[in-house]
Amino acid sequence: MDGCSSSCQVEANFNCDSASPSVCQLMNMTISVVALKKMEGKNEVVLSLDLSPTGVAFYEDVDWAKAFDKFSHDLSVI
Repeated sequence: MDGCSSSCQVEANFNCDSASPSVCQLMNMTISVVALKKMEGKNEVVLSLDLSPTGVAFYEDVDWAKAFDKFSHDLSVI
């Protein structure tokens, strides 16, 4: 899902401009915490998140470590 369906219709949760080609923006995104687990014997936690809506094409291109860069510790995305 990237904002424009295969039939050239604006997809749910997106807003597209009238340019050609159009530029679409995701208007609603929810990030929910699924789990937070302390790693035994380490000073680490694993944070599992759920992104909604699902299937958005650019989720794979996001540098999620930079999205959460306000932490004082190193962050790895697995």
